[in-house]
Amino acid sequence: ARIIALFGIAAADFDYRGRPTYQDVLQFYRDGEIIYLLKRTYIVKVDGDHPTCVYNKVKSHLSLTFTLEQGYTAGSKHYTYEVKSTTTLESRIDVAPMLSMVKNKTTARNYRFHFHDPEAHCAVLTFTDYSGTTRCELHTWKDYASYKHYGNCQEEYEYQCPGRESHSINLKYCSHIK
Repeated sequence: ARIIALFGIAAADFDYRGRPTYQDVLQFYRDGEIIYLLKRTYIVKVDGDHPTCVYNKVKSHLSLTFTLEQGYTAGSKHYTYEVKSTTTLESRIDVAPMLSMVKNKTTARNYRFHFHDPEAHCAVLTFTDYSGTTRCELHTWKDYASYKHYGNCQEEYEYQCPGRESHSINLKYCSHIK
């Protein structure tokens, strides 16, 4: 009985994969992929409207650097801009990769790529805002944006920002995103 218990404990140590690797980042941000922001723990308004169809489109990547087209719709206007993202890998298994995103060569934000579910094609990212508050985002590939199944991403989203109010992004009228 002791031997079985020992094997059970040892096996439990190896079922946890740790935080995502660079391969997970590459798999999620593959060239040409449109990635929707599904939900977040903060509110944004543009000219009094909540943005809809918030997305990233992977234009290209070279090693640890990605070029993204980010965009959203607010009211009747559609906005797009280019973002450069550089990935920094951590050497420890429990530290998520950092994505440093720069818009228009001036505005920067550092995201942590906390979780990736390759089966549900979703990921959980966080950033720390100006007040020191951790903000969470759940992203998925356009073809999987059903609001129904996010695999383990939903659990990780709730783990990273426990008890926070969540705000879903309206994706109903996003056929113009290509």
